[in-house]
Amino acid sequence: MEFTADFLEYRAARYRNREVFLGNHADLFKVIDPLAANFDFLTNMIGSKMGSDGASHIGLIPFLRLAQRQLQSAFDAVTSFQVYEAWLLLRPAVESALIIGKWLDDPALAQVWLRRFEDKRSYQQEYQGERLRSKSLPRSEDIQLVLKRINDSFSHPNPNYVRRHSSIAPHEASNVILSFQYFDQAPQVEVGCLAMQHLSFTLHESLRKALMIKFEELEKFDVGVKLFLTEFGSRIQTLQRESAENNETLVTFGLCPSLVA
Repeated sequence: MEFTADFLEYRAARYRNREVFLGNHADLFKVIDPLAANFDFLTNMIGSKMGSDGASHIGLIPFLRLAQRQLQSAFDAVTSFQVYEAWLLLRPAVESALIIGKWLDDPALAQVWLRRFEDKRSYQQEYQGERLRSKSLPRSEDIQLVLKRINDSFSHPNPNYVRRHSSIAPHEASNVILSFQYFDQAPQVEVGCLAMQHLSFTLHESLRKALMIKFEELEKFDVGVKLFLTEFGSRIQTLQRESAENNETLVTFGLCPSLVA
């Protein structure tokens, strides 16, 4: 039995995959910058104005910048044909939106977050599982369920995660071929990318509505979710109809609209 692993070859494959993605999905590639720009707008709004309650909310900015960074890192992984890695990278962005909702509900919860390691029990009571849902963040329940699904599907070496890229096949009388893939197939990449992009727009729209209570100017801010669905909605529906797996990724992870029967 012989195993080989060449890190430089792996890096070269990632580079090649990025070029393939850009060639095949230039339209999806162009969506990434507008998503990052949404974070810039929200951050500049919070950083330059006092809220309608007369208070500063700059404590939310680190979560927005963290989410922006994770979103871009996630899409870099997607364009490298590593969707499994991208979901894990996107996870902190999803949780950041949920934490913002909690702080808008009750600013005192910021202290519970800051004392996470000193007072674990209080943190668990407020920030774990369904407790991450808030009244201030629209679609908070849906977003928390996405976080749970990412945790369940991509954070642990459970059977589905291990089997996702591994296969075994007969080779000779006393040997078998065990394959373990580092990259996803092209159809999985397209579906994963669309799901993450729609999820990101959904997060932005939920954050816009949550922050609109403090910043009235956000009422007219268009994050672009309708434009995204206008451009890619029919493509998403086609992929949903192709397989149950596609539909699950797009609806339960990406929060795309369900198919109308």
